[in-house]
Amino acid sequence: MPAAPDAGWESRLYRAQSWIQRAARLRRPGDTDGRFIFYWIAFNALYGQAKYLAEDWQSEEASINTFLGSMGRLGRGRRGLREMLARVDLELVELLRSQFLCKEYWTDGFTDAVDDNLHAAETTVSGAMKGGESLVALLIRVFDRLYVLRIQLVHGCAKDGSSANRASLEPAVAVMARLVPLFWATMKQAGAGEEWGALSYPAWGRDGHPEERRTRCFVIRH
Repeated sequence: MPAAPDAGWESRLYRAQSWIQRAARLRRPGDTDGRFIFYWIAFNALYGQAKYLAEDWQSEEASINTFLGSMGRLGRGRRGLREMLARVDLELVELLRSQFLCKEYWTDGFTDAVDDNLHAAETTVSGAMKGGESLVALLIRVFDRLYVLRIQLVHGCAKDGSSANRASLEPAVAVMARLVPLFWATMKQAGAGEEWGALSYPAWGRDGHPEERRTRCFVIRH
């Protein structure tokens, strides 16, 4: 008997699809910031965990890495992931070469280790494309960079339309525009029986929504 669908699986797909469509509608040259943010919201809808319910919850990056591992496992044997990454291989190299998206650059400065990391970008990408390296390991490294960019934008650490981060944003949007819809499709096609974790803020009447525990009775207005 196949496993029952995760209670939040459909909600994750429903939410993410709406934001993917929203990002795709932004086509003007000045919409790059917005496209990245909307694609990240869609990605967050897929992987996000209801951390307010857990006493020992994972860090955000750990949740992302767990999700990326699931995408690699569910996509194994499918042509989509490797082919999609091959279409944006130059953008992947650009992201991995950016010192401004490297966490260690901001904590330790431009060290020899950071320099070595940046110079290994092309080898890292080409190795994964040829099958010598894990695609999941590549995804984790790329999303480490994208997460730094997400912090810079969403936390107000960059100006809207700033010329300073175009070299990071443009390849980032190209990668997100390819991968997030692919993750959505993989989750829809192969993820029904998977455990995706507790859904954040489930809608009224859905599994996981807070129970009515009051003893006083009166009409609830929505």
